[in-house]
Amino acid sequence: MYQLYANHEITGEPIKAIKRIADGAGIPFDPANTDYVAYLAWLAEGNVPLAVDALVPQENGDTFTLSV
Repeated sequence: MYQLYANHEITGEPIKAIKRIADGAGIPFDPANTDYVAYLAWLAEGNVPLAVDALVPQENGDTFTLSV
């Protein structure tokens, strides 16, 4: 299972990535990334990722992680 999340901000626009729930790995939207290819196959099977949960600012104020 996967979950969408914003992992940090650049110029005010959150960058979206995928979190693999099984191991917490962050997967970028990169067609050369084998984990992303597996995610796309998972989507093609009719699955839907979990939505972004509450985001918590980190100490530096720039990075956000899921509050799980």
